[in-house]
Amino acid sequence: MQLIYAAPFFLLSLVGFTFCAIGKKQRRFALSALLAPVAFGVCSLAGWIVYALISDRLHKGGLGPNSLWLYGLAFYVLPGFIGSWLAASVTLRLEHIVFRTERTRSIALQVEIAAVVFPLGFILSLSGIDNWLSWLWMDHAAEVLAGAVLGGGLISAAVFMASRGVQVDPESKIER
Repeated sequence: MQLIYAAPFFLLSLVGFTFCAIGKKQRRFALSALLAPVAFGVCSLAGWIVYALISDRLHKGGLGPNSLWLYGLAFYVLPGFIGSWLAASVTLRLEHIVFRTERTRSIALQVEIAAVVFPLGFILSLSGIDNWLSWLWMDHAAEVLAGAVLGGGLISAAVFMASRGVQVDPESKIER
């Protein structure tokens, strides 16, 4: 159930990260684009949990169930927007403090791309198993998982090396 809730946020963050990593002008927003949709999902879920905890008192206060859209706006959308805004602004400020040159920013972007690609490589390495509950899987689970980690690492390293061609001039300074 949690995967069904989280999957659209992860997909949206991967798409946003990919588009920001490809474009040279948007590259500085890549990490924020990766974190903001996930922060929206987490904070909106936290707001909805707060709503679930205090819903009895809200319904006794006179705003009945007809105003559910108001509750959704106040307890789901608003915390989500605040969480994604905070995540994006903190990420941009930290990137500005930590990555002062374009070279360090490019290396960090390569590491981010490799970290994003690793789970996909891990899943692709496991996709060769026909039946997850077969006797081979149960008897050799450690070897299969180690091979999947190695496969994910190799795919991630290949993407890391391939992303070097996307870099900008490493000697240029970031404008303030």
